[in-house]
Amino acid sequence: MHAAGSLLAGGGIQVLNLKTLERSVRLILGRGGGPGSIGAAAVVARTTLLLAAVLWVLVAVPVNVPGFAVGLFLVVPASIWHGLSAQGSS
Repeated sequence: MHAAGSLLAGGGIQVLNLKTLERSVRLILGRGGGPGSIGAAAVVARTTLLLAAVLWVLVAVPVNVPGFAVGLFLVVPASIWHGLSAQGSS
């Protein structure tokens, strides 16, 4: 896989991670309608699935590792941006 595809793969994993992170935090805080223990289990499941997805891509797919790493690290500015935009809308 070329650098652009690797970047897209890492970024795609992080987009899914960010969406599930938001949902699990809402569950933990009780705003999702479920108890906090379900939210805590969701955080553990999300983290496990994230690590499994990253390991699977690194082992099974011939990726450009620097491009994949950049895609994975895009979650930091994306999280900040998402948090600031969500704060302004509430």
